Amino acid sequence: MQVNGNLGSTPNYSGAYNCPASYLAPMKQAFGVPDEVYEGEVLDFSWLGGISDYDFYQPGRFWEVLGKQKGEQEALVHNVASHVVAADEHIRDRVYAYFSKANKVIGELIKKEVDATLNSSGKSSPRL
Repeated sequence: MQVNGNLGSTPNYSGAYNCPASYLAPMKQAFGVPDEVYEGEVLDFSWLGGISDYDFYQPGRFWEVLGKQKGEQEALVHNVASHVVAADEHIRDRVYAYFSKANKVIGELIKKEVDATLNSSGKSSPRL
């Protein structure tokens, strides 16, 4: 995440709107030469296959590894929830869904902690 104003008021989660990010300033080439030169055919991958259950396999196993050491899963849930709580509701719902695909428990625990934070603040969203 850039915090130095590079993108102005553009949200740092612009891809969450299901549309490509658009920037006001045109891209400039550094020093008038391309950054990379390729030989042979180059194809744009662009996640053509979409997101599948396989994309959540490794994060699910990571969750299991965190469970081997006391407090690690709780720390992950707290770290994610403490940031997600400030997002718009539709973004929070997407976060719960994605984490639930890795392991149903993660999404539930993150939602539970976010809801507890929102309830204790008496707001629907703590955005400033």
